Amino acid sequence: MERSKVYYLLLVAIMLQVLPVLAKDGGIKFTENKGQWAEQVKYRAGLPGGVLFLEQSTFTYKFILPADITQLKEHHKKGEEAPLNMLLHYHAFKLSFENANTETRTFIEEDPYTSYTNYYIGKDQSKWANQVRSYGTIRYRDLYPGIDLAIYGGGGLKYDFIVEPGSPPSDIRMKYEGADALSIKEGALHISTSVNELVESKPYAYQVIDGKQVEVACNFYLAGNEVSFQFPQGYDNAKTLIIDPSVIFSTFSGSTEKVYGSTGTYDQLGNGYCAGESLGHTINEYPATTGAFSSTVFGGRDIVISKYDPTGQNLLYATYLGGATHEKSIKMVVAPNLDFFILGHTSSADFPITLGAYDTTFNGADDLVISKFDQTGSLLASTYIGGGGSEPSLSIFLSIYDADGDIALDAANNCVVTSSTSSTDFPTTPGVINTSLTDTSDAVVFKLTNDLDTLLLSSFVGGNAGERASSIIIDRSGNYYICGATTSTNLPGVGMGALQDTFQGGTRDGFILRLKGDLSTVLAGTYIGTSGSDHASIIDQDTSQNIYVTGESAGYPVSPGTTSWPLSKPFIQKLDSALSIDYYSTIFGGIGGTISAFNVDTFERVYVSIHGPLDNNLPLTCDAFPYSPLNMDDGFYFIVFSKDATDLAFATYFGPSDDWTGVDVHSYSDFTKEGILYQAMCTDDPGPTFPTTSGAFSTFNLTGAWDMVMTKIDLRPTQVVASMSEIAFSGCAPYTPGFTNESIGSDYYWDFGNGDTSTQVSPAYTYPDSGTFNGMLIATDSSSCNVKDTVFFTVDVLALAVDAGPDDSICNGDSMVLTASSGATAFLWSTGETTAS
Repeated sequence: MERSKVYYLLLVAIMLQVLPVLAKDGGIKFTENKGQWAEQVKYRAGLPGGVLFLEQSTFTYKFILPADITQLKEHHKKGEEAPLNMLLHYHAFKLSFENANTETRTFIEEDPYTSYTNYYIGKDQSKWANQVRSYGTIRYRDLYPGIDLAIYGGGGLKYDFIVEPGSPPSDIRMKYEGADALSIKEGALHISTSVNELVESKPYAYQVIDGKQVEVACNFYLAGNEVSFQFPQGYDNAKTLIIDPSVIFSTFSGSTEKVYGSTGTYDQLGNGYCAGESLGHTINEYPATTGAFSSTVFGGRDIVISKYDPTGQNLLYATYLGGATHEKSIKMVVAPNLDFFILGHTSSADFPITLGAYDTTFNGADDLVISKFDQTGSLLASTYIGGGGSEPSLSIFLSIYDADGDIALDAANNCVVTSSTSSTDFPTTPGVINTSLTDTSDAVVFKLTNDLDTLLLSSFVGGNAGERASSIIIDRSGNYYICGATTSTNLPGVGMGALQDTFQGGTRDGFILRLKGDLSTVLAGTYIGTSGSDHASIIDQDTSQNIYVTGESAGYPVSPGTTSWPLSKPFIQKLDSALSIDYYSTIFGGIGGTISAFNVDTFERVYVSIHGPLDNNLPLTCDAFPYSPLNMDDGFYFIVFSKDATDLAFATYFGPSDDWTGVDVHSYSDFTKEGILYQAMCTDDPGPTFPTTSGAFSTFNLTGAWDMVMTKIDLRPTQVVASMSEIAFSGCAPYTPGFTNESIGSDYYWDFGNGDTSTQVSPAYTYPDSGTFNGMLIATDSSSCNVKDTVFFTVDVLALAVDAGPDDSICNGDSMVLTASSGATAFLWSTGETTAS
């Protein structure tokens, strides 16, 4: 038994040698205090189910009841917020090192993380902290004279006492305050609280003698609430002694570090950004007392933003953003200079707002907030915007899965935002579509300067009932398209010629509106709906500025020739820029899926990310990922349609084989135009079955509850696609069309329609003779799903140009016979005075 224990601890020692690698993979990390926490805190570490504060000569632990975590999880799975008055139960206790040295104490920081964290919590800028570093090991140098303490993570929480020769280990006395009970069982120290039990394993002590590690018998000694060490067989006090206990979390689940993934995006360098909500400073704040205590959920969630390098192997930084109560991230966008903006909403009167911001005062029950960061995650600007009601509005007709809004950047990198409001006093600007709330809930569209100090434009947009906008795009002319859900029968801009010019019935319809760039008028509009419940979730456009919208419906129409599966809820609708011509529509994804991301690429292929609940029989392509969720209530389904939705280019499930995986509601993630998905997720899968990639920043969920996941996936189809273009389809012989091969494949075969062929990629072929030639290009790739694809083309080659013969001259009074050359089919003769044909 002792032998086994020695082997285990030797293994831990080896793990410590590679701690920088383990730290990258989610080990316990110790984050320095640069003013963001209570003054007495030197370092803070997140633990499974709790948090640890390192102080001058004290460890303070704080834990949450696992049942509360489970209850919060169930609310989250249902797509609902937990009641704000729900009590969360905590317990805090302290481990103090009695009579420790405080005069010459120093802290040594070892095994640094490459990433850092920014903290913007509350309005007090003295508590904001930039580039806060974390470490895998903190060493208390001279905790007692000649005795160091090293505390570290990696496979659990461990601490070692390093006793130098001549220093008495009897100086080490550990006093526990606030625990319900202390006991020693089979040599291990058990610390019982009202929410969990911690176990410090039987201490292992050793010395290195003649180059070999020699175990020294060592036991815990408990006297009341004070713990020390005993050495029943003594030890060589002329050599260094190492005392090595381990803390084991044995009877609880959940984590204070849990994060709900909400929204993902990218920058032009391929870095990934993932935002979500942590349980916030309520659980991470320093406890005011020891023992059991409780707090309501209203204590809050903070926004947390993580930025990863293009490979996902390195976390570049994490930023916390929030106030005293609730925050929610909605959407992010990155500017060309790598500044990024996040749209969210808050119920905190102390949300971090910068000097000179457009609105520095909290306005109502819930305000929208927009914050701007530079590429290091440092806060540059932050503002409220809202009225006395709620932003976004909380109208009862809305689905829990409707997004709360969207943010985009115009050509000048000003922020253009759409959302919704129930505030009669939401700020507007003169000359816009509407300066008054028309019912209990209206959509809003507004523009702020890049530095968030000036409101350039703002308007209500709505009809005689309720609206909620979820997505916005900007066209080449600087006009805006928004989409969302409505119960109004008189939406502005919807009239004769619209795709759907009347409300279609049911509980609500989707809508699309095209707004002039100065918000002075609605240029066009249409309902998107059926007689059931419908909403338009995300809008996009192709290179010809045709409009595509996706959402959820009940029985949306299906165009002939499109790929679809019956009874599905998600839909795609393509229409022209005037919102009047129906190009196609289709349904897909089963009866339960909810839209999470949407994109149209330059080939007019359509990409969609859906999260559960999912049907268990959705179609998959042969190159689908080799894993799928075991529980179809969870997970994701990624799908790519070919142009005009005539075929399925790619389809796959994505998620762990067990446990819950989804995304926090009311937010969307992003595709690049090329089809690379940056999807925010959250999961309670512990890691072994979640499809992480080799070398990823973290391959295990050590929280015991939810963890935010950033997934970057190239969904561009691997199918062969034959495509070509030419300078012109017709010309005079000899004619060289100038073929350009735009196919996706590895091998090519050209048949020019006259018996000639080529296997070049883009042959410079010349037609020697006139005629009409029906040719084809076959693209092949044996490793793809469809192996080959064919495109046909027609070339008209005209006959050689006619020749009227050489010029000639004749003297006055002479005669000449004029003969036309061959090759002409019509003739026109002229003497200068007369003409004939």
